[in-house]
Amino acid sequence: MDKRFLIIFLIGIIVKIFLSFSTFHPDILAFQLGGSLISSGKIFDLYEHSLPSIAILNYPPAIYWYHGIFNFLFSTILGSSIINNYLAVDEVVLGDFYFNIHLLLLKIPYLVFDVLAGWFLIKLFTSTKEKLVVFMLWNFNPINLYSTYMMGQFDIIPVFFTTLFLYFLYQRKWSLSALSLGAGMAFKIYPLFLLIPLMLSKSQHLDRLKLFGLGTGVYILTILPYIFSSGFRSTALLANQTLKSLYASIAISGGASILLFPIFLFFFYLYLFYHKQDVKNLWNICLVTLLIFFVFTHHHPQWILWLSPFLIIDLIKSQFKNLVLVILVIVSFIGSLFFFDPSLTVNIFSPLIPSLYNLPSLWEIYKIQMDFHLGRSLMQSILIASALYYFYLYFPRKTDE
Repeated sequence: MDKRFLIIFLIGIIVKIFLSFSTFHPDILAFQLGGSLISSGKIFDLYEHSLPSIAILNYPPAIYWYHGIFNFLFSTILGSSIINNYLAVDEVVLGDFYFNIHLLLLKIPYLVFDVLAGWFLIKLFTSTKEKLVVFMLWNFNPINLYSTYMMGQFDIIPVFFTTLFLYFLYQRKWSLSALSLGAGMAFKIYPLFLLIPLMLSKSQHLDRLKLFGLGTGVYILTILPYIFSSGFRSTALLANQTLKSLYASIAISGGASILLFPIFLFFFYLYLFYHKQDVKNLWNICLVTLLIFFVFTHHHPQWILWLSPFLIIDLIKSQFKNLVLVILVIVSFIGSLFFFDPSLTVNIFSPLIPSLYNLPSLWEIYKIQMDFHLGRSLMQSILIASALYYFYLYFPRKTDE
């Protein structure tokens, strides 16, 4: 193995361990709670034990199972207190070395999927130079570093499965591609958007139904044990985050609206249905599909990570001609952090500097009158500008059958 890969890998690991150890965002409490419930045996009644005063379990069960496995392992090896005694976080525990260890133990399980995603991403390329650049871009991807190791969000898991989907697709292993997307859907539903283009890449209707059944079947199996749980149905099956893509609309009467995201998404699918594309172009079709989602959705900052594998592929294949577009996406991501609550910015390093925990936003500290809604809209507009140019570049053209 080229020692340059090893150097990049080791530096990346050090950076990720430091960020995991030194940063805290309140969203991670839900994964701690879910993991502790699973570890204690509350597996099938998981959602009935949600503690709204601390955290609401509003994600599919797979992420809580995953945290439950590591909660059990760490509790067995290190003792339960270091992993389960910090559900109520305040300034008393900030600066406590064991709290930093606790944060590290909550986030470091994501490293498995992060490393594997990088591995399968470099397998999409042939030359050592391309592999090296891809590996560097992946390991020091600021969106991943922030979302996964600072916020402690788990979007890296479905991102891994979409990367695995691309790897199997390049190997022409259609069924494994669909299963990979299904596994990603078990954590977050967005890989469903990519399953449809995969189906439509096949000509026979039976082949399409098989791929759809494989993909959705994995997702259904993971939620089936909870379908009769009122807690699951009310908080996780149709969580508010899932419905945000339906907010953008044009009213046509007092009680009816045209929903923009479904219209453009279904139009795109219809175009793919009538104009079959070469499978080698499926990665950029998936990029266009996800960008349609982001154009019409008020998204959480960490969701931008979903685009990362496709943007890295684009950079390599375009020989960095589209670097400005990727920079705009990153600017939109970083800028948006300053237009949410201060837990995403000034408060996030409070495990290192406890006095940061109760600080207001930077805008308030420097007495700048800022319209947060306008700021978020501006960041969304920057992202949309980049997305529109990607549509121009990669919207599929008609090909011969």
